[in-house]
Amino acid sequence: RPGRSFAKIVEIGSVVQEGQKLLFRGRLHSSRGTGNLCFVVLRQRVSTLQCIVCKGPEVTKEMVKFAQGISLESIIDVE
Repeated sequence: RPGRSFAKIVEIGSVVQEGQKLLFRGRLHSSRGTGNLCFVVLRQRVSTLQCIVCKGPEVTKEMVKFAQGISLESIIDVE
């Protein structure tokens, strides 16, 4: 989609400001979940970023379950 800009994980320390939303694209390195939480590790080349998908007002339990079932090495976008 036009107008979307993806951040690089390796540069995260220099570009993040408090409250700022970033968009990352990378491969799913690993995921593990329990109940209402799913830990997702996103990889860009040799850099990794751990993300948390948790049930809340904007995320349903079904979405958490979906995140747990994504195949390894799938390309995913994370905001």
